[in-house]
Amino acid sequence: MANLSVDFCGFKFPNPIVLASGYPAGAVGSGLTHKMMAKAGAGGITARTVRIKKGEMGLKLRPKYSFDGHHLVHFDAVSESASEFYDKQAAIAKVDGVPFITSIRGTSVDEYGVLGEMANKCPFADIIEINVSCPAVKQLGSTINMTRPNVSQMPELVEEIMRTVRKTTDKPLIAKLAVQADDMAETARAAVAGGADALAAVNTLPNALAVIDIETGKPGLPILGAYGGAGLRHLAMGAVVQIRKAVSVPVLGIGGVFTWRHAVEMIMAGASLVGLCTAALLRGSGIFREITSGIEKFMDSHGYDRVQDMCGITLPHVYTWEDVPQFDLVAHINAGNCTQCGLCLEVCAYGAIEIEPKPVIDGEKCVACSLCHNICPSGAITLAGKT
Repeated sequence: MANLSVDFCGFKFPNPIVLASGYPAGAVGSGLTHKMMAKAGAGGITARTVRIKKGEMGLKLRPKYSFDGHHLVHFDAVSESASEFYDKQAAIAKVDGVPFITSIRGTSVDEYGVLGEMANKCPFADIIEINVSCPAVKQLGSTINMTRPNVSQMPELVEEIMRTVRKTTDKPLIAKLAVQADDMAETARAAVAGGADALAAVNTLPNALAVIDIETGKPGLPILGAYGGAGLRHLAMGAVVQIRKAVSVPVLGIGGVFTWRHAVEMIMAGASLVGLCTAALLRGSGIFREITSGIEKFMDSHGYDRVQDMCGITLPHVYTWEDVPQFDLVAHINAGNCTQCGLCLEVCAYGAIEIEPKPVIDGEKCVACSLCHNICPSGAITLAGKT
């Protein structure tokens, strides 16, 4: 039977699926909710990001969440103060055998240092996540001199913040990055240079409009909010690949994971751990055992003994513009499977396909763009070398 445990930042996670930061704290605080997730099968828990002062942006907004299938737009910056979290909630949340990651965000570089000291003193905080992936907007009390909209877009600032927190603690540090980083590799290197032991990618995206009720014209959320959900998955996997090619530290991949297949993809892209939050909001705590069960069955059926055995196996197959090889591929039609529906003719921009009197592809015109392969309803078209 496959071994799902993962060694990450000096801690053993019982499985690779962790709760990502962002789950609502609720009226009674975050502790009970995080404990429930841990007991439900999460391999690790990342607490909601805390600040020095309790976050109350959106406190009076109703509603706060709008779902559209596997897509979420929310506006909920309500969070506990660091003192409330470390003095009370962390102790409630901690479950033996499940690593607990605290997440911090300062409104100034010095404040990040203060938060680092508070996290360091908390005996229940195993790992510290430094949120450098949210806009440092004035509404949140920020005094950071922002030359770009997002902290992750400023590698020098990311490094300064990480160095500041690193001075306060010997606990493992995770820098959480945003997909908006102009050069993910450069930002990753800056975070590591500042003392990050691991990286997390990615956070939600800002300024999203919730689904619109076309009968009334009103959106599901009366304000532009943060987007999280299925649409982030491919961006997150791309970020994981860029990070893994740039630095050697492990990565926590976050964004758009709803199924065990999504989790396996994220791991193959290079993530040692996989974080989810929107799926837990939409499907409940049972999502953790559902996904880990699927991963275990996949690993058993494919001969993977450990999660690490499939971590990053996709990386050698992802090229840069500079090193992309010459692919000698064309599309081929299996006439026996072809129903002559004509869809391939509709999408082929190169005039390479004929289906009358029999299906055939002109190998000299075909550039193996794969459009025909992707839309063929009968699976009659494959990509292979020229014959």
